[in-house]
Amino acid sequence: MSGHKNGKSWSAAALKRRGWTNELIRELLPAPRYLIFDGHPVRLWSREDVRTAESSARFSERSAQLAAETSRTRAILEQSWSEAKKDKSSIWRLAGFYHSAILGQLTGASKGRAPQTSHAAAWLNEFFALEQRRVGQRLPEVMRNLLRAAPWLEQNPDHPLTTYLRGAYPRALFAAAHPGSRVFEGKTLTLGGTCRREGSVLAGDLSAILIHETTFWSGWFRAPRTQTALLADFDAKCERICRECAGERITAFAGVPSWNLALMRRVLEYTGRSNLLEVWPELSLFVHGGVEFAPYRRSFEGLLPSESMHYMETYNASEGFFAIADDPARDDMLLLLDYGTYYEFRADDRTVVPLEGVVAGGVYALLVTSSNGLWRYEIGDRVEFTSTDPYRIRFAGRTRQYINVFGEEVIVNNTDAALARACARTGAAVSEYTVAPLYMSLARRGAHEWVVEFDRRPADTARFAAELDAALRAENSDYDAKRSTTLDALRLTVVPSGTFLAWLRRRGKNKVPRLANDRVVAEQIAAAGGVADAAQAGTEACLAH
Repeated sequence: MSGHKNGKSWSAAALKRRGWTNELIRELLPAPRYLIFDGHPVRLWSREDVRTAESSARFSERSAQLAAETSRTRAILEQSWSEAKKDKSSIWRLAGFYHSAILGQLTGASKGRAPQTSHAAAWLNEFFALEQRRVGQRLPEVMRNLLRAAPWLEQNPDHPLTTYLRGAYPRALFAAAHPGSRVFEGKTLTLGGTCRREGSVLAGDLSAILIHETTFWSGWFRAPRTQTALLADFDAKCERICRECAGERITAFAGVPSWNLALMRRVLEYTGRSNLLEVWPELSLFVHGGVEFAPYRRSFEGLLPSESMHYMETYNASEGFFAIADDPARDDMLLLLDYGTYYEFRADDRTVVPLEGVVAGGVYALLVTSSNGLWRYEIGDRVEFTSTDPYRIRFAGRTRQYINVFGEEVIVNNTDAALARACARTGAAVSEYTVAPLYMSLARRGAHEWVVEFDRRPADTARFAAELDAALRAENSDYDAKRSTTLDALRLTVVPSGTFLAWLRRRGKNKVPRLANDRVVAEQIAAAGGVADAAQAGTEACLAH
């Protein structure tokens, strides 16, 4: 298949990894054949044709020429970097990583057509502006544009902009590595799970295993102590974290949003402060993962009332490290293509496409083949592609978490988006929720029951339910259609604060199932909140008319 070394054909992406350019493809290869993936054509060339062309003198000559064409820009950047006065600080080390990454991408970038001078000037001036830290929020785009200017730099070694780059290059990278943030000057509070020895095997939560296996010097940058971080009893862990960390210089924290929210409330109770910035004034980053963050955002914004607070997501699963937020100005993640994982995507029950077959806006179940032994393993997650150049994704829920009892086909990103809209319109903040069906009877139509825990209650709960129902109808056309036929307005069951956390601890879970086609989880959580018997009565007062 395309992109596989042992397949019968190669795609354009596979050819470019072998050193081909668009010019060489047009000149040396026959017309491609096309396969349709998810309604979109993918170009493929025969492996035999490709290898025959690669053995030609023209291919060798042109490949050597392309390598030579990058030498001038590479020499400029390498000399500029080597002549800069650097120390051994973490800032210069990070700048060095940026420099290495730019050199690593330079050959591929220089194969393109040289841009017009006006375009190259705009991209270079954008890079130079890093010195004044005016574009730090768009750093990945600035770096990509510098690489896009590489062919122009090759052709204009004596231009004033090229001359200025020789001196500005290391200064701009230094500024990019230190854009006014002090997040690396303090410690990161990491809330992990638990792990245990089973014979010679270390088993448990991924977060706990990472903490356990990290080298001793990580303690210089991380809190709490390893023994505290790995405690199995959550109450005891929170108590010891409060004692150990309230006086530390905490500049970031990391973990699953639900458990961190519970911890941060305990910190405020322990310190008597009204928000976390009164405890840790330099706190500016939350690195989160494991669950969709949207339902928790308003609660965290209440705990951290600061415009300089950043929230960045990682997609680090037990099966592999798949994606990471690389730009604070975006709400999606960059898919990691060089971490030992080959990706495939299931668009429906039968259609599986390779990476080059996905389309922006498409939602797919994720399959992975990896160097740790997994083979076409479906991990149970759905992702939505927001871009294919580069490949960017959002988490779109679990494959098993959906509601389709009445043909409505509601998925997690529908409910998350609807909830965010309802909260914005009513001033509410929801800390947790789960949704289950209310089945049809002879006397009534079916409906969805939302079991909700508020962090900040709306002034009018009935209005909140109506806004939520309207937002879900706007998000999902199937739900909207069923609302006119087989479905009544949603019912809202409000449970007391702490109910979902109590359920998680009682069941030994780390994540709340958002959607289900049965009522098991919803009834368990309602019972944990003491509203099982009153669920119907309490719900009837909160119908979304």
